[in-house]
Amino acid sequence: MLAKAGFHVVATDISLKGVELSKEWLENQNLSAGLIVSSCYDCFAFADSVFVCVIANQVIHHSYIEKIRFSISEIERILRPKGIVYVTVRARKKESIPDFCCHQKAE
Repeated sequence: MLAKAGFHVVATDISLKGVELSKEWLENQNLSAGLIVSSCYDCFAFADSVFVCVIANQVIHHSYIEKIRFSISEIERILRPKGIVYVTVRARKKESIPDFCCHQKAE
């Protein structure tokens, strides 16, 4: 959807099939995006401070806390100053906690 709005989009997925399906959808919509097979728990293949926004939709909560913390540190590393992070996680059924978080990085 962001590509439709004219944003330059780079997306990762741990699954080759997920990347292939995304590429097919983009081509059908006459859109483009950088698509990379990668785990959110590995070092990101991006330089420091290159993204104005990072979106992690239902991905970083699927591991042990150490790996989650590492993923968050990688997001912080690739995010530009004053960049925005939008993260969603699975909501807990019996707790009244939000299932998303939006944060702006300090300068």
